Amino acid sequence: MKIRLFEENDIKPIYELLKNELGYEVDYSLFVLRVEEMIKNNYLINVACIENKVVGFIGIEVSYVFELPKQIMRVNALAVDKNYQNKGIGKHLIQEVEKYAKTNNMAAITLNSGISRKTAHIFYEKQGYSKKGYSFIKYLK
Repeated sequence: MKIRLFEENDIKPIYELLKNELGYEVDYSLFVLRVEEMIKNNYLINVACIENKVVGFIGIEVSYVFELPKQIMRVNALAVDKNYQNKGIGKHLIQEVEKYAKTNNMAAITLNSGISRKTAHIFYEKQGYSKKGYSFIKYLK
């Protein structure tokens, strides 16, 4: 397995992972535009490949929060193809992000996980992450 930075031809496999593994319903053409905008705005995407096939990815952004003196990294998405889960791919993707955060002197890494994703919660706790609060969202029309 190889972990590398996002390349333009990774958009379709990432879209498929979002749709199939996370259940996100997103219009493909809008997704392509969104990814292009995210990359322009310092959003980072790493992909995990096996034999040149994208089998997982992690998307992160760097930002600030009021309570910490340094920047933080926020994991916005992490998905691994169901045929490749439980093989350490998600763990390696997280470890690469942690290495980057430490190298760049970040204060913390944060993430949200859907309330029904119990398996994901166990995974994150095994990686050393702890539950700190609740996440709320209000969709605007």
